[in-house]
Amino acid sequence: MKTLLITGNIGAGKSSFINKILMVLNIDFIGLRSVRRFENKKIIGFDMCILENYNPIQTWSIAQLQEGKPKMVGDFQKATDYLDAILSNSDESKLVFIDELGRFERNDLAYLSVIEKLVDSNVPTIISLKKEDLPFNNYLIEKAKKDKSIECIDLDECDEEFANLLICSQATEKIYDTKEKIYYSGNVQADYFIDKTDGVDYFKVYDIFKMTSEDFFESRKYNEMLYFYTDNIDEMKRAADIGLMVISTLDKRS
Repeated sequence: MKTLLITGNIGAGKSSFINKILMVLNIDFIGLRSVRRFENKKIIGFDMCILENYNPIQTWSIAQLQEGKPKMVGDFQKATDYLDAILSNSDESKLVFIDELGRFERNDLAYLSVIEKLVDSNVPTIISLKKEDLPFNNYLIEKAKKDKSIECIDLDECDEEFANLLICSQATEKIYDTKEKIYYSGNVQADYFIDKTDGVDYFKVYDIFKMTSEDFFESRKYNEMLYFYTDNIDEMKRAADIGLMVISTLDKRS
């Protein structure tokens, strides 16, 4: 498998699944992530972010919410140039990921063209696809059915055990001694049922909206899985955007 496509409906956990892959593989990655822009802890728009590992290199506005609906205010030229540069360098030592491909990009033919070239290249790639009836997304899914180098996972239909085995099969080392850190929201009264003796470290976060990827990943150790537990949907989205694996129950971390 050279290219992995991940799809699923809203709330299926596409971003968290990709975050898990990146943590398990423990390799350098580069790529593009569509992130939500928050103000007063509410979504006001969407940005595109160029990442190297978990560090944002460049961010620009793509859309803003107007009367609850997103309106395009930017384009994908910088993203297109970025992927073109990756293809020109033909660097197969780093994993490229794109999260998530949806309706914002549907009319940008130059951007979609360079993504297709990336899929057809030898550069290892992970792409998250919004589960929408979009010509390019449908094209990639159909392409995966014919090309053995492309694997497509639908998180709405995929067995969780199979998904986890697929991740581990791509790991450079077997994951036997995984450490776990679980961050949880200051709004969640979780202290009374957290068992401090189960080998997992717990840390209360009082405001996830004020924290960045660097706050979590700068001190991350090898084979350390970082989770964020909350029952707040906006906190879930923010945590997934900055690279954490989101869980809604402490019983489902596998």
